[in-house]
Amino acid sequence: MITSGRQIRERLGKTGLELIRSLDHYRRHRARTDSAKRRLIASFGSFCAQCGSEDKLEAAHIVPLEIGASTTDENLVILCRRCHRLYDAGHMSIRDMER
Repeated sequence: MITSGRQIRERLGKTGLELIRSLDHYRRHRARTDSAKRRLIASFGSFCAQCGSEDKLEAAHIVPLEIGASTTDENLVILCRRCHRLYDAGHMSIRDMER
């Protein structure tokens, strides 16, 4: 089972990622991340979904844009910069955040 963006990137490899990026129909969604972040913070609070930190918050894509996901409120979670990096590197999963 794939549980992180890092695992997806590893399985696709460099060539696979380049092909997917060339077919990227979601470029506009990337620009929407900041406004989505503001909406999520307004709805759920200004803290990291993993550790509770209120410092350096970012909107993290649950399913990476590289594989064709989009920037929707349902595909984003608010994480601090540290947890975002851990999530992208595969050291944490969405399941971890549910505990």
